Amino acid sequence: MDLYDRNFALINKLIHNLDELPNSCMTQLSDYPDLYLEIQERCKFTTMLKLTYWFPLSDDASDLDQELEMIADPDLDIRIYHDAKSVEAMSCKPKGFMPISKEAIGEKQHLDCRWDSNLFLNKWLEYMVSVGYQFRLNNISNSKPFAEIAVKDYT
Repeated sequence: MDLYDRNFALINKLIHNLDELPNSCMTQLSDYPDLYLEIQERCKFTTMLKLTYWFPLSDDASDLDQELEMIADPDLDIRIYHDAKSVEAMSCKPKGFMPISKEAIGEKQHLDCRWDSNLFLNKWLEYMVSVGYQFRLNNISNSKPFAEIAVKDYT
């Protein structure tokens, strides 16, 4: 079993009944950050989604009416190939967990970045499954679409 096949097996342990989930949702575990899922595209053979944690940029809660500025990290774009039973990380970010910008690097470095992103995805999926994260209809909450969450862009 190669990396992309292992990622498919792991994402299926993390996300149950993908077709029945809302496009934006989150799951919670005690003592762990909330995990957010946004399904960006549903097709017959593929699904594009994002997985991330949202972190506040500051702990300043002096004005409770003011929304805290949030940042998504690791903010991975993921493509699931249902027919091939594989999963691929599609993104390399200029900062954060995958600090490489494809605009500033050559083709080989970009391929290396994609491979590193998929290795990271594999380790992150293993971690999330091992601590008990699961997206199931009975344990998720709806969340705002990612575009509506206060975001600080890395770029």
